[in-house]
Amino acid sequence: MDDRALAASAKAGDTAAFDELVRRHMRGAYRAALAICGCHEDALDASQDAFAKAFRALRTFREEYAFSTWFYRILRNTCYSHLRKRRVRRHLCLGDLPQAKLADPLADPSAAAERSELAHALADAIDSLPPAKREILVLREIEGLSYKELAERLGVPIGTVMSRLYHARAAVRGVMEDKGYGV
Repeated sequence: MDDRALAASAKAGDTAAFDELVRRHMRGAYRAALAICGCHEDALDASQDAFAKAFRALRTFREEYAFSTWFYRILRNTCYSHLRKRRVRRHLCLGDLPQAKLADPLADPSAAAERSELAHALADAIDSLPPAKREILVLREIEGLSYKELAERLGVPIGTVMSRLYHARAAVRGVMEDKGYGV
């Protein structure tokens, strides 16, 4: 069954169908929440809360739309609500984001140390972004979402996605240059 059919079944009261939707979207929801919240614990809480809210709001789901688009709007709102409640900026742990394979185990140790230092500086620069900029940058550059997918998920035109990405990248570039990394 595709997501729309599962959502329609869940809307009709089939809890097993909703369980399958949760199973299908759990990892993506967590990664998206992590991109917004910047903290493992907050991302887990927000993604779980979003699924609970989605279950309670199933009556509002319209089958002509993709379940993922509907759900990710609930997730984004839940994440921003969590951030407002916290009011304290949490630091992103390097281990929370998938890291690119930066080093060959047989490579020069000093080069590996430089790459590790660069990776930490980049993670700190991303962490310094406001949640909305961090979200779009992580979803594009780490999760690999296309501009079209970003537009659908964020509910904005592709031009807005391009503009937001430009500003997020410029902010990271500025932080990296301030730290002495020519980017």
